[in-house]
Amino acid sequence: MIATIFDKLFSIEYMAKVEKKLHHLPVTAINIANGKSFPNGDNGTHRLMGENIFERESINKVVNLMDDCEIYFEMLEVIEEVLEEKLYLNRIDFNLQHSFCDGSSHVDGDEGEYTIMYMPNLEWDTKEWGGQFQLFGDDGDVIEEHEYVPGRVLVFPSEIAHRGLGPRHPYVYRYTVVWRVQKLDDVL
Repeated sequence: MIATIFDKLFSIEYMAKVEKKLHHLPVTAINIANGKSFPNGDNGTHRLMGENIFERESINKVVNLMDDCEIYFEMLEVIEEVLEEKLYLNRIDFNLQHSFCDGSSHVDGDEGEYTIMYMPNLEWDTKEWGGQFQLFGDDGDVIEEHEYVPGRVLVFPSEIAHRGLGPRHPYVYRYTVVWRVQKLDDVL
């Protein structure tokens, strides 16, 4: 298995606090998957609805820090404890998919980088609503598929192609919070 899965890291009360905060974040079509154009990566394979919460351009230069976002840093500290690994944070993003809005295959980063994805929806009917997360092999075939489970955290190498499937219910939104990190020892 490529992805490491953690369920029930956060209490229901904490998950409710996170989801409530996400409902108040601005949502734009600003997140660009597989950004290729220089210098901003404005062209890529597809856009995701969501928002960038935090972005670091270099070790000493933060180019975006959304107001009132401490909770996402707290969550990362909990994840670090479970992983027993100190991490260097490059960025945090919030993504949203509406009904039947399947993502297309993309990568988040290069070798040595990791993606941590949190599934914050408190209510989710896994059988009826879909929202699966897929990882792809070099040949483009799905090699792992994971159900959307409230509170689930997935950790996987950023260079692995992946996508999220949109919900199959017309009035449900699939949220994810994504941290892009490296092992701290690899950066220093």
